[in-house]
Amino acid sequence: MAKRTLVRRVDNSARISYDDSTSEIIFERYNTATAAWEESLKINLPAKRITLIADVDDDLKINFGRTNKYALRYDSSTDSWVLSDEVNDKDCLEVGRNGAIKVRGSIEFI
Repeated sequence: MAKRTLVRRVDNSARISYDDSTSEIIFERYNTATAAWEESLKINLPAKRITLIADVDDDLKINFGRTNKYALRYDSSTDSWVLSDEVNDKDCLEVGRNGAIKVRGSIEFI
């Protein structure tokens, strides 16, 4: 694997690398407890796929859409994923671990 570091924080706590063999951009953080680099996000350019590698004990939020109008958030207290409207500050949809989908508020079909 020909992996090259593209960007590294000054304190070496995080880095962004590129893997020539898989054409992936890899975001890594340094775990001081294990003294090893851990992958947290991979972007596979040919497959146009993003793989998020996160501890599910931690709450996680990913903003998306033009000017970050929406967010996908993992809520560890309910063990579910929540889609929210960031502009109006309201949750729209919740998907539980069992696949159950809950609609929060109203839905407008276009």
